[in-house]
Amino acid sequence: MTLRLLISMLPLLFSMFSFAQTVTLDSLKLYSNPDLLINGTRWYDYGLGYTGHQYLDKNKFTSANIQLKRHLFKDIMINYDIHQDKLVVSRKKANTYIYYYINKEDVNAFSFNDFSTQNTRNFINIKTLLPDYPPKLYEVLYDGKIKLLQFHYKSILKETTEFSIGKYNKNSKIYLLIDQQLIRVRNRSSILKLFVKQKKTIKSYLRQNNLFPSKRDLPAFISLIKFCDEKGLTITQ
Repeated sequence: MTLRLLISMLPLLFSMFSFAQTVTLDSLKLYSNPDLLINGTRWYDYGLGYTGHQYLDKNKFTSANIQLKRHLFKDIMINYDIHQDKLVVSRKKANTYIYYYINKEDVNAFSFNDFSTQNTRNFINIKTLLPDYPPKLYEVLYDGKIKLLQFHYKSILKETTEFSIGKYNKNSKIYLLIDQQLIRVRNRSSILKLFVKQKKTIKSYLRQNNLFPSKRDLPAFISLIKFCDEKGLTITQ
């Protein structure tokens, strides 16, 4: 599958695909196919003893749509462990829930509704777009010919106290996906270094709109990349 074709499918990724097998949480197919959803290792709570949690936003499962090996699973209860960059899925067995990691290599993409912002958040496995890259899950902030992606992660800071042996520290990195290259960007300066021939155009746009793109101001970053994309700007090789 070409990069252009897959990107064109992203907006529809979590609607009904003509080629996708739709499986609901209560369907036996969900758990009877060992090559698909329940194919990872058993989850255990390795975060005990640490302050905070290892998940993206909340230590709480949420309903999501997941595409695995060109199969679409809808309304699956998951949580995103960003310390290990893996999805955890819950399976109800009798009156008990069992938790598994999904094999990251099999995940093409997933999405869920963020009720705090009323927005849908979409994530993509970079290996799906760039086969030579190792599998890593990135949030898609802007999806055009130029893509703006965010990699979320948590590290553990060793900090022994009376109540814990350390704490989780949340962070992220911002990337552009352009010309089949994944390039880390941090702020206005890093963008200007990429689009050398269009510096004046970009500076003028930022000044007129009072924008200061950074991790702390993602809307400004998204607005800038959307502008560069719609203007057809190209990076300097």
